[in-house]
This record gives sequence, structure tokens and C-alpha cells, in this order.
Amino acid sequence: AAGSRWKYLDSGAAPDEAWIRAEFSDNDWSKGQAQLGYGDNDEKTRLNNAAESYPTYYFRNSFTVDDPSALKPLVLRLLRDDGAIVYLNGKEVVRDNMPDGPVARETFAEEATQVEDDFYVHVLPTERLVVGKNVIAVEVHQSSATSSDVSFDLEIREKVASDRPGVAPRRQFGGPGRR
Repeated sequence: AAGSRWKYLDSGAAPDEAWIRAEFSDNDWSKGQAQLGYGDNDEKTRLNNAAESYPTYYFRNSFTVDDPSALKPLVLRLLRDDGAIVYLNGKEVVRDNMPDGPVARETFAEEATQVEDDFYVHVLPTERLVVGKNVIAVEVHQSSATSSDVSFDLEIREKVASDRPGVAPRRQFGGPGRR
């Protein structure tokens, strides 16, 4: 659910490449409730930020599925500032505002996020789910070394008719923090 507790790495260093897999030990990672980030003053958990922003932050969470074949179509709703790659059980399932090809800790998002406080909707392939423990791993990338903020939250839920994959909803009426 949105607002869940996540394990996170905000040290500025890249984790071991196995960090996306279920068997990876994240016992020494920090824990905090989403929204995680800094710079917008809407965070429940404030992440570490250096004088020049870290290029990438890493997040992990797990959940249990009794019978993946019994699930209805799912969406993954992602709040990210600026770009993100989402892995499910060690396999990439979403790439949002990130360049194609291999990425590293130093890879920046394609552009600064225009919608910073809404969820981007993506179809979640249920065939990637397994019986028992499933692990979601997310890397959130800044758009530049001088980015003033970072934000992250995520939820998985049943798809509803109003879900439009790939684009955050545009609001008709502006308000504080809205574009």
C-alpha cells in the first residue's frame, strides 16, 4: 500500500548487484515509512542528502502472495522524483523516465519530474509473482547533481477503470505544490 514501510539505502554508495533479488540481506539498511525523500516537506521519512545530491537511492520491500493465478490484473503506482527502475523478484518490470540500456549509480533520469506528487501508473505483470515471498526493489535516480529534492512511494493494487498506464494524472485545479 502507499505509505508502507520500506528498507532503504541512502549512503550515496551503490549496493551489491544482488540487491534486487529476494535472497539479498538488507538487514543493515535503514527503515522508514513512505513517502521517503527530502526537499518537498511532504516526506514521512527524510533521506540523507549530500551537498551535491546523491544520484541514486535504493528501496526494498516484500509481500506474500498465496496464489498468483487467482489475482485480478494489477497496477503498480509509482511516485518518483525524478526517474525509477522497479524490479520484482530480481527482474525489471518498470522503467520510468530512465534511459534505455544498462544503468549505474551515476546514471541520471532523462529529465526533471514535472509531476512530483502524483503516482505514475504501470501495468504489473502478474506472471512475475511467485507463491510465497515476493520482493520489490526500486532505484530512484535524480535528474542532475544539483537536484533539490527526491521523492518515493509505491503501491500495488487491482487495476481500476480510471488507471491510465504510464502517465500521472493531471489535475484540473491547481493548489499548493500542484502544476
